[in-house]
Amino acid sequence: MSMADFAVRAPVKISMIFLLVILLGWISLRRLPVNLFPDIQAPRITTEVRTRGLSPQEVERRIAQPFERSLYTVRGVRDVKSISRADTAILVTEFTWESPMDYAFLDVKKAVAEVQRGLQEDIDTVTVLRFDPNARPIITLALVGEKKADTVELRQIAKKILEPQFERIEGSPVSWSRAEMNSNS
Repeated sequence: MSMADFAVRAPVKISMIFLLVILLGWISLRRLPVNLFPDIQAPRITTEVRTRGLSPQEVERRIAQPFERSLYTVRGVRDVKSISRADTAILVTEFTWESPMDYAFLDVKKAVAEVQRGLQEDIDTVTVLRFDPNARPIITLALVGEKKADTVELRQIAKKILEPQFERIEGSPVSWSRAEMNSNS
């Protein structure tokens, strides 16, 4: 007996099989997690160096170039790009996709520390960061008032009305930044 013959002779069984497949597909679809950004660890590490009283040209020559030379010695580095501004140098170190980023992060911190020791008098702070797309906020909310005096009232509205409503949403941690709220309101 062929498949077509079976389908013609037993339409109820075939209908039940199709309904079962559709039901399993629907159940699977409902359990499928939704993620705006897939779990991809971008092979990129950012280093921010803050100084005091240096022009962009001085930051490039005295800060960014020594850090770039040091970062190029780290294993797995594909490229190092720097942005020099007044009092700030931002260095983005890109690695090959095969590089183990946990070890690369430690190697970058070690390379940065070596350069930092030699330039202690010029450097205020050094920050080494790994970019994680899942750490970005899903929504950013700004409350704007008519007058400057409305800031206190807007903050109370945000804390008493909006925060409890956002906290009720399943799986969504709410964090309020005072600096952001004060500067945005």
